[in-house]
Amino acid sequence: MLGRERIRFWLRGGWAVDFHAGRVTREHADIDAVTWRRHRRRIVNVLLTRGFDELVSPNPDTQLVLRRHSEELSMLLVERRGADVVVPGLERWPFPQGA
Repeated sequence: MLGRERIRFWLRGGWAVDFHAGRVTREHADIDAVTWRRHRRRIVNVLLTRGFDELVSPNPDTQLVLRRHSEELSMLLVERRGADVVVPGLERWPFPQGA
């Protein structure tokens, strides 16, 4: 859904490990992803029109949490700060170059 809207995102967490392994290694309770913070409103709009509900996020400035049926999607929101990609408020821990 996001790809069709030209919203870039990347898997993180367990599904990212499984994609690198080339197989499903365990059951997953949710889908974790990373996207650009500037896409926040667009992501919510796209997913709400496709049957997702927005849940209360434990970190509303840096994370979206949405659910459709029993599938939960957690989107970590990042932005560029100079040459670094960071989660706002956690600039001390930038993503590694090339991550």
